[in-house]
Amino acid sequence: MGRLTGFLVGIYLALCCYSPASLALVNDEITIGVLAARDKADVYERWAPLAELLNEKSETHTFNVKAYYFDELESAVASRSIAYVLVNPSFYVYLQELYGLSSPTLTMINQAGGRFIKSFGGVIFTKANNRSITDLADLHNKKVAIVSYFSLGGYQSQAYALEHRYEGIGDSLDIMPFGRSQDDVVRRVLSGDADVGFVRTGILEQMVAEGALSFDQIKIINQQSLNAFPLIASTTLYPEWPFAALPYNDNEVTKYVVAELLKLAPEDAYSQAMKIGGFDIPENYSSITSLLRTQRLPPFDQDFTISLGDVWAQYKLSIILAITLLLSLIMGYLFLLRGHQKLTDTQHELAVERSLLEEIIWATQVGTWTWNVETGHVQINDRWAEMLGYTYDELMPITVDAWKALIHPDDIAAVENELNKHLAGKNNHYQQELRMRHKRGEWVWVLTQGKIVERDKAANPRRLSGINMDINSRKSLEAEKDAYSQQLEVLATKDSLTNLYNRRSFLEFGQTMFEQAKLSGNGLSFLMIDADHFKRVNDQYGHHAGDQVLKQIAAFLERNIRHADLLARLGGEEFGILMPATDKATALHIANRIADVAKLEVVPVEAEKLNFGLSIGVADISDGLETLSELMAEADQALYEVKALGRGFAKATACHR
Repeated sequence: MGRLTGFLVGIYLALCCYSPASLALVNDEITIGVLAARDKADVYERWAPLAELLNEKSETHTFNVKAYYFDELESAVASRSIAYVLVNPSFYVYLQELYGLSSPTLTMINQAGGRFIKSFGGVIFTKANNRSITDLADLHNKKVAIVSYFSLGGYQSQAYALEHRYEGIGDSLDIMPFGRSQDDVVRRVLSGDADVGFVRTGILEQMVAEGALSFDQIKIINQQSLNAFPLIASTTLYPEWPFAALPYNDNEVTKYVVAELLKLAPEDAYSQAMKIGGFDIPENYSSITSLLRTQRLPPFDQDFTISLGDVWAQYKLSIILAITLLLSLIMGYLFLLRGHQKLTDTQHELAVERSLLEEIIWATQVGTWTWNVETGHVQINDRWAEMLGYTYDELMPITVDAWKALIHPDDIAAVENELNKHLAGKNNHYQQELRMRHKRGEWVWVLTQGKIVERDKAANPRRLSGINMDINSRKSLEAEKDAYSQQLEVLATKDSLTNLYNRRSFLEFGQTMFEQAKLSGNGLSFLMIDADHFKRVNDQYGHHAGDQVLKQIAAFLERNIRHADLLARLGGEEFGILMPATDKATALHIANRIADVAKLEVVPVEAEKLNFGLSIGVADISDGLETLSELMAEADQALYEVKALGRGFAKATACHR
């Protein structure tokens, strides 16, 4: 048992740490990026022991933990400044799709209410004295505070629950993402800035324990009865946060990290300091992918839906186990076929072998064939015939010439070439992918394999045996993958609606521009732009009209920027312009000019013509900002102030650092 356990653990570690792009880290300092659901200081205090644990036994590397908000974490992944991530499951799926993270290496075991849990969900709440909201249906047209659209516990699980209960209600919500800690969401609801708040399970309990909140101040909406779950919840539960490696990590380092984290027990000092029960082998996160696809949330908010990467990332272990089982059964089958020639002792032994062979063939669902080279006769099983839409009786008797007549004309030369190589002893076995004509007249893909199992006294081939496998689905997926890859080449950098750069490209190119500006000292400004009252267009005229407005705004912005500026659609009705060699005063002047000219622009929508306004927040690098994310956050704060003061103009704000 000890050897078997060691073998299985070795296989597990190898699978979790495998990455085709595995590279040694540039230096010996390794950063673990943790998504900040609360204030960064609280997050760092909780997870700093994680670095201490890994540093305790490492002689070659230094580990550190850094807290990031959503946009910051994506920027850190894109710039390869971190080695591992501890994030919510939906943001992991987003990062995995865009940046190729490994499959989840581990799943965190959380601690709450004296219990150890591997799941969490979302909470919907309002002020205790808000009598207008008692049920999910009452959320119609309400202001909802969230931390980010990427938050599973703080937005996505709630939105999913709402759509399942009241289809279409999600479109009526006035969503207010603040992009920072979930504590701030609670404060926004209590202050009256929002009617309702969405937070992940555990946040409210933590704030109450810290004295920052009283349960008397709030009212829970759609509270679930989950006897085994110790926290307040308004939604279905999902697997806890995954710990995952970036694809460029050193595999040996990852093996060390995985081994140390799996050793953690609930009673260990490090576990208690982090308020967790340790880490476990990864949960199945397919429910997360299903949620994101159903809700058309990033990264599945584009028109295409097929991703071979999703299939591999979610079901890698199952696929490998299935293939291993199938190969084992096939090898067992071939072994029994060879052994069949030697079993001459008794009729009983022959019957036992035949029974076992039939069970294996039934389990594998493969087609079998045996070819008598001397007579040309071919013996097949039922499954061989079924792959082509026939019954056994419809095809039998069959000869090798009749078999070749079923093969696609373009494939016959390759089949005969490979078969002749094996018959001549040049290959140990025969194998070929080919198309065969189905009874319906269409062509289906088949993998055929076989080898010589009997020779005559002169060593000439007398009999070949082998199998046929239906690979039509795999070939279809490969064709879809090729088409998908072509789509990706177009969509990797551009927004499909406006043809502007997308958020991912903006972060990548913008990071380069930011670093150049830091080195040159020539200045860099950023404009965060929001289309005013865009929701009214969607509500009154529909999303098609909204799309037309966004296209017009994109075209307008392209006409009013310089050649050197970087313009992108950041999401929804938000746009961004990065302006090199531009100070704050100049950027503010340009932004106000854009806002003034926008008021004169007319967008034809159906039978009407609409004027649109733009609100613009401005920030520049001279405020001492150290990252692109900080520059964007500063402009976003200025934009928030513009909206509070009436919209339709530009404003720059002093640095809030």
